[in-house]
Amino acid sequence: MNIPSHEAARIALNLWLDHFGEKSVAEATKPKAIDGFIAWLKRTGRSANYINRVLSSGRAAINRAYKKGIIQGAPFIRQEKVGHVPPKGRPLSVEELRALYHLADKDYLKRFILWMIGTAGRPDAICELHLSQVDLEHGLVHLNPPGREQTKKYRPSVKLPPTLRNEMGEGPWLIMYKKKRVKEVKAAWRRVRAAAGLDGAVQPYSLRHTVARYLRASGVPAWEVSAQLGHKQHGFSITEIYAPFDPSYLSASSIALEKLLAEIIVPTDIRPLTLPERCQDGDDAQGADGAKSLKGMVGGTRFELVTPTMST
Repeated sequence: MNIPSHEAARIALNLWLDHFGEKSVAEATKPKAIDGFIAWLKRTGRSANYINRVLSSGRAAINRAYKKGIIQGAPFIRQEKVGHVPPKGRPLSVEELRALYHLADKDYLKRFILWMIGTAGRPDAICELHLSQVDLEHGLVHLNPPGREQTKKYRPSVKLPPTLRNEMGEGPWLIMYKKKRVKEVKAAWRRVRAAAGLDGAVQPYSLRHTVARYLRASGVPAWEVSAQLGHKQHGFSITEIYAPFDPSYLSASSIALEKLLAEIIVPTDIRPLTLPERCQDGDDAQGADGAKSLKGMVGGTRFELVTPTMST
């Protein structure tokens, strides 16, 4: 009950119980029974990825029961085959990044955007970042908090770009609003996405994917991009624990990210924002979220910093 995924696990296990009822573990985990369970989930409109998460929750519960001696064995439970899955959130252009940043109506959202870009972290890692994880002396950000076990979504220690030193807020958490920690930015994100006239495929994960593409386009070595994104997990040795303290650690990545941050925070009176092309073309005045397009709102192909109220 103390982990963020407990509610999802409860829902998944209830699906097992709804389908199998009073059947024993042995009966429910026979290959044909699992095939029937998967077919039932498909009929209810669940995707292959969702089905695998449901199967995984059941598998974890069964393994736990086996380890505690409640059942005599932990039967094999297969996964559903998954085809190509596009990444969460499409990559963005630099101008789209600038629009999101300058049109954000909350300071915490501006900070979220900059730290997502400056660290290439995952949204959860940024929302859960405590300022004690920022090592100003060595210029490092430890995305994985002390005591948290690393998972397959590895959270690395990365360089702290100079720009982010001035974007830390008052703490103790990085992302806060009215002196309370912000656990997610979904509502604020939808508002700024609509204000910028961007489509629904633009998600917080878009920032991470944009950074990955930007780093490669900037000539940052592949292994360094991998380390920045937290993909460098297998074969992690004791010597690599101290690697972040090496002056050359993620140096090329850090330089590229600082350059990108500098482009984004340029004031709009110095470099006006440019409307996304999709807002300039066509006669449809409705955006992907049902919000009015910025086309015609301020005229031409440029717009000044506006709030959602001004836009309306």
